[in-house]
Amino acid sequence: MNLELIFGDELLDRDDLVNNDPWSLASKVGVTILSNKDLLASFVDLDENRVIAAVFHSYYNNEYAFDVVVDFKYQRQGIGKELIEIAMEEFESIKDMDPDVELKLEVINPNLVNFLERQYGIKTKQDLGDRVIMGFISAALDLLAQFSFKYSIDFVEMGLNRSQISSLIGRVPLKGSYRIVDNMIYFNNTRDGQAVFDYFKMNM
Repeated sequence: MNLELIFGDELLDRDDLVNNDPWSLASKVGVTILSNKDLLASFVDLDENRVIAAVFHSYYNNEYAFDVVVDFKYQRQGIGKELIEIAMEEFESIKDMDPDVELKLEVINPNLVNFLERQYGIKTKQDLGDRVIMGFISAALDLLAQFSFKYSIDFVEMGLNRSQISSLIGRVPLKGSYRIVDNMIYFNNTRDGQAVFDYFKMNM
C-alpha cells in the first residue's frame, strides 16, 4: 500500500483525490460523526486516490473525545491503531494545558474496547447495550470494579444532581446494593440499574 498521512483539513484541499470526503467514509462504515467533531488526521491511498481512514476529535467542556473510521478493505492492518495513537497524543497535549480534561469515548466495537483497555488502560464506565462509554477512571472506581458492580448510570448526563438521584433511587425497590462515586451510580444487580433508568424515563 502507498499511504499518505494528512493532518487536519488539508485533506479537503486535495483536488487530486477521487474522494477526499472523510464524513462519507464514516457513513459508509456505519459511524455517525457528531457536528462538534473536527477532522484530526486521515490516511489516503495514493494508488486509488481516495481517503481510506480518518480520526475526528472534539474538546469541549473539559471532555476530549474521538472517533476512528477505516474503510472495510483496509481494516485489521494497523491503520486504525495509528490514528488512535495520534488522537491519544493529542489528548495528552491537551492534558498538559488542562489537567482537568477527561477522556470520554463511545465505542461500539467490542474488539476496540479490549484494545483500548489493554493498550492504554482505558476502562468501560457505562454499558449502554449497543455501545459502551469508556474513559480513565480513578482508584475508587477501580475498587468498585473489584466488587463486580454490573450496571452504571451517569446521572449528570440525565440532568440530575446527587440529591435528585438519591431521591429517584428511593422510589424504586432494589434487590442489590449500589454506590455513588463522582457523577456515576453503580449497581451490583443489572435489573436494579435498568429499573432506575426505566423509572427515570417514564416519570422524570
